[in-house]
Amino acid sequence: MADPPRRARSADGTELLYRVAGPANAPWLVLSNGAGCSEEFWTTALVPTLAPHLRLLWWNYRGHHGSAPAADPRAYRVEDHAADLLALLDVERIDSAVFLGFSLGVQVTLEAYRRRPAAFRAVVLVSGSDEDPLATFAGLPILRPLLCGMFDLGAALPGLTARVTRATLGGPLAVPFARATRFCERDVPEAPFRAYLSKAAALPAVPYMRTLRRMAEHSARDVPPRLRVPALLIAGLEDAMTPAAVMVRIRDALPDATWLPVAGGRHTLLLTRGGWVGRRVLEFLERRGWLNDARTSSTAGPAR
Repeated sequence: MADPPRRARSADGTELLYRVAGPANAPWLVLSNGAGCSEEFWTTALVPTLAPHLRLLWWNYRGHHGSAPAADPRAYRVEDHAADLLALLDVERIDSAVFLGFSLGVQVTLEAYRRRPAAFRAVVLVSGSDEDPLATFAGLPILRPLLCGMFDLGAALPGLTARVTRATLGGPLAVPFARATRFCERDVPEAPFRAYLSKAAALPAVPYMRTLRRMAEHSARDVPPRLRVPALLIAGLEDAMTPAAVMVRIRDALPDATWLPVAGGRHTLLLTRGGWVGRRVLEFLERRGWLNDARTSSTAGPAR
């Protein structure tokens, strides 16, 4: 069971909402989410699997789901989110942790490593890129200028954007459309997925649009070759948002990488296969001798 929500301020004064769960004396695992993603990506299955064995921290980006917007409307860069993550480590006095990044969280995790490598014991990278994810979105680079323009316009017209997101993400066709466009698996659990869509639809337009736009301006491609901690990479082979080839590129640049492709996995694999992902994380840590009390199987088995 998670503790009540906590609040802390980042270096620039932005107030962040975060949660903590798990035994107080267990190793830390810090979770960084995707842009717009709500805590359902963690709490549906991943947190219940991991919390008996690890001390978990998950948090919301500035302007997302209870975290305050930045005072500076330009301050939604990946670098700003990484600074927020490191501020939370300071507040909780976390000197050493394993870091799990999903989607945008991969960029945030790698950027945080660039700034404070001594805090990292290992990384788990799930369905994300090391730079400009709009350039590889759906495997169609031609979409990048269209997406950048759309996000710029969305931030410039927040009232219109709010109406559009409520009508689309919060509308009755959102789930069928997500399935048809291969954003989510056909067996995605509908209640948490709809909860996520409803929360994304209610996000303030400026933080949401600028977070999406600024991630296209960031690169941490120089970080994986210099990563001096073990890495576990998990990629959905049917992910239309982050093609598996993007994560293969990261894998091949890493000195110490464990690769787990997920047949049939799409961008919501943490919702549909969160328990399986959690068990693989526990096995990964146990093999390193960092989780002696974990009761996990010796083989990965199929993703379920």
